[in-house]
Order: sequence, then C-alpha cells, then structure tokens
Amino acid sequence: MISLAELERLSRLDFADIDKSQLIDIANIAIDPDMPIEERVQKYIEQVENPYIFRVEKVPVRVVFSKTGRTLDNAIKNHFLSARKAL
Repeated sequence: MISLAELERLSRLDFADIDKSQLIDIANIAIDPDMPIEERVQKYIEQVENPYIFRVEKVPVRVVFSKTGRTLDNAIKNHFLSARKAL
C-alpha cells in the first residue's frame, strides 16, 4: 500500500520534469467494480503509479487540488453564470 508521504511526494512532482511518454494511460486500467472501494482505490494507484500525473490516450494530465475548498462543479457553474451575465 502506498504511504501518505509517497502520495505527497508524487503530488509535488513538476509536470515539466516528467517524461510524458512514460506516463500510464488510464484508458488501459481495469478495475473490478465489484471490489470494495478501498481495494479499487489501491488497485488504481498500483496500476497508474502516480494518481496525480498520467495520460488519457495521448494527452498528459496533471491533477491538482485547490486549497480553497472550491469544487470544480462550483467553478464551472460560476463561470457560466458570469458569462451569461456578460451577455
């Protein structure tokens, strides 16, 4: 099982220093949906190697979490509300 310290280290890796050709393509990851959630998470992390930096087909992806607590859902809603008001 991966430690919290290792997850923290992985989250701080600089995207510019990563060899994008070596990233795991999550399209190739298979997880049994009948497994308990904890086992599914563990299997995903084992397969992806770095849950913060991976590929989706040919597109490199970096996951970063906001320290503000603002959710992606709220950010998208606010964006479209602001855009609508600007019209």
